[in-house]
Amino acid sequence: MQIPESEAIWQLNSVRYIDLREISEPDKRVFNAVGIVVEEAIVNEATQAVSHLPGLAGVLAGAHPIESVEGCKMLSYRGNTTWHT
Repeated sequence: MQIPESEAIWQLNSVRYIDLREISEPDKRVFNAVGIVVEEAIVNEATQAVSHLPGLAGVLAGAHPIESVEGCKMLSYRGNTTWHT
């Protein structure tokens, strides 16, 4: 379902973290066409951040990963872009 651009921007601004899932040119015949899929991410306090690099163990002590989990929103935008310079 295509949502209005203003609604897509509001939804994007309503979350704290996002993961970029896809960026594409859905129709190569259309100039400046873009497809973007992002997914909301949260601080997952149910798990601990880990690293296989010994030097990061102290840095990550007590840290939690930022990731998409069940219940996070997915936002898809497909349309034409205008780049302002």
